[in-house]
Amino acid sequence: MFWKSTRPKAFASASCLFFSVLTATSASAAAPSVPMFGSYFPSWLLSFGAAVCLTVIARVVFVTVGLEDILRWRGTLYLCLVAGLTALIDVFVI
Repeated sequence: MFWKSTRPKAFASASCLFFSVLTATSASAAAPSVPMFGSYFPSWLLSFGAAVCLTVIARVVFVTVGLEDILRWRGTLYLCLVAGLTALIDVFVI
């Protein structure tokens, strides 16, 4: 019964931490755009371009190491890698 009594507390603290991080990152930027070449580009678009480049580099590394042959669902893997890298770059870099 110890597990059942601590689970709601752990879930509540984890959800509070998640929502506080979410609100802190969304409130820090006024507009998600970056001025380049005299116009404003969405920051997610620049993050997406960087994520695609990093995913291509990761694929080259996977092929040279020999990991590409044992990976299943390669299309889904690379799509999720692009999406995850886009989110990380957008939140932490730009």
